[in-house]
Amino acid sequence: GHSGAGKTLTLAKLGARLVRAGRRIGVAALGDERVGATRSLEAHAALLGTQVRVLGPDTELTAAAIGAPGLEAVLLDTTGRIEEDVSRLGALERALDAKGAVLDVQLVLGANQQADSWSALFEAASVLPVGGCIVTKLDETRRPAAVLEAICEESLPVAFLSAGSDLARDLIRATPDAFADLFLLGRVS
Repeated sequence: GHSGAGKTLTLAKLGARLVRAGRRIGVAALGDERVGATRSLEAHAALLGTQVRVLGPDTELTAAAIGAPGLEAVLLDTTGRIEEDVSRLGALERALDAKGAVLDVQLVLGANQQADSWSALFEAASVLPVGGCIVTKLDETRRPAAVLEAICEESLPVAFLSAGSDLARDLIRATPDAFADLFLLGRVS
């Protein structure tokens, strides 16, 4: 997703779910040399009982580099610079495929963002193994249907909906009832 879409907080929410389920996880981030860029992710990772592997722009992305060996899942945060992120994720996909591992890309779409940003994301990510998407920032918009309509046009499955910053409560599975609430009430109830 783009900068400001809620990628880092969503990653922490997913991590919290996995930890509660007893899964062995790791956290990694595509580094982009900005001062403090991973500070929030590092704080969330500490709450999850792990550390963040920061992968600089020159780091070759492999299963070992992201810390995958011995783990059930590695949650990888991106920079929000779509073209660069897609290029690096494509290289990671090829490296993981050679090891028999799978890259599952979930697009993070901020419901409060403009439709043209979603279109650019869909187009750039079309070369990746996109498994679906996560809609965030539903608490920051009065018109959540726009992002859902864009997702329908792309025929993307929606895995989760997010409204709020609570790690334990504010990430819910996308269900028909949740979509009905969004379209009819304008919010997730």
